[in-house]
Amino acid sequence: MGHCEDYIYEIFETLDKKNLRTSFFSQLEKMKWQDKHRYKPLKERYEYAFNKIVNQDNQNNYKPQH
Repeated sequence: MGHCEDYIYEIFETLDKKNLRTSFFSQLEKMKWQDKHRYKPLKERYEYAFNKIVNQDNQNNYKPQH
């Protein structure tokens, strides 16, 4: 496998561990109609969607320690 395929495989592994695959594909669907994402290469679109979903999940699960 090439570098891009390895990277995308790692994205899906992480999404599956965090149970975020559905959210990831929803984000990609939203991005499909946005001009700033429409012509980006696949790897860049996946990377952007992945980072957005994981960051949202981290913020939602953040529990401040007292």
